Amino acid sequence: MAEYTDADYIALDMLPRAEEKLEYCDSRISGLEATGRHEAARRYENLRPALVMARDYHAGVLRRWESDPM
Repeated sequence: MAEYTDADYIALDMLPRAEEKLEYCDSRISGLEATGRHEAARRYENLRPALVMARDYHAGVLRRWESDPM
């Protein structure tokens, strides 16, 4: 049986928000590129790797939780 930390419980709670923020970021990049605001789109592209990392971390905790629930 796995032991879960407070950070794990927070990660489980945050997964939907991490996915929403990544979707928002992707839509902003598309919208800004479509209107020719390439510099502003680059700022969102610079943020994207951190959002992907957060989403993947949260999803990993969820997979661990599902495979070995308390």
